[in-house]
Amino acid sequence: MLTRSRGRLGARSGPLSVAAAGLLSAVAAVLVFAAAAPAKPAVLKVKGHYASQLAAGPDCKAATKRCFAGRIYGDISGSFTGGISAITPTAQADVALVDAVTTITTARGELHFAHQQAVYNVNPAGRGEFSWILRITRGTGRYAGATGYLQGSGNTPPSTGKSTSTYVGEITLGGSIGHLAGSATGPPAKTCQTPAGSYLVNPPPGGSRAGADPAELAAADCTLGFDEQPVYPLSVIGLALLASLGVVVLLRRGTSHDAIGSET
Repeated sequence: MLTRSRGRLGARSGPLSVAAAGLLSAVAAVLVFAAAAPAKPAVLKVKGHYASQLAAGPDCKAATKRCFAGRIYGDISGSFTGGISAITPTAQADVALVDAVTTITTARGELHFAHQQAVYNVNPAGRGEFSWILRITRGTGRYAGATGYLQGSGNTPPSTGKSTSTYVGEITLGGSIGHLAGSATGPPAKTCQTPAGSYLVNPPPGGSRAGADPAELAAADCTLGFDEQPVYPLSVIGLALLASLGVVVLLRRGTSHDAIGSET
């Protein structure tokens, strides 16, 4: 009687084992699929403010002979320089369209903008109100292959040339900059392959590597060290945990049935 009872109840462990194996296989398949999917580029929402000073002199290479330099604060922190390429009058009195080249330098890399467009009140007695927008042309270091924009508004009184402005923007790290790649002065962009996909970098200008920015050299050698670990969505992790819990419950039920059968 004991032997028959064990045989009947023990037969239940067959389907339980199959179910457990099926759930484990499903969990493994989900994790393999998640690992194979490339990680999405990081998107930075940024905001802050800056202050700069207009200047003119022999060192300014801009077409208008007007350059500027200053500091930027907030989510992007560092210094910046630039030159005004053109100042074009508009149909509205005392309002001009300004086009400038700008470079932001931070501790983790540079952001280059081939065109900073601004609508500017040039009235000599005014407050110099302006609104501006610019798009990333290329980057180095952390910003190699980045895309995105910055925009803001502020004041630059023509009487002083001192500029203050707030900014907001969005920067996608490690993305492709498509037709803009290599459009700025310097070597053409190249593609670095990683386990998580690929990204574009703009190598530093040719010549001796002595004294070059280590971040630029790392970008040029495709050894910048971006985090290339796959990112698992919370839904995948939750599914794996629920499946594992189901396996434990089924195995405990199977053990309970075997224990009852052994006492018959």
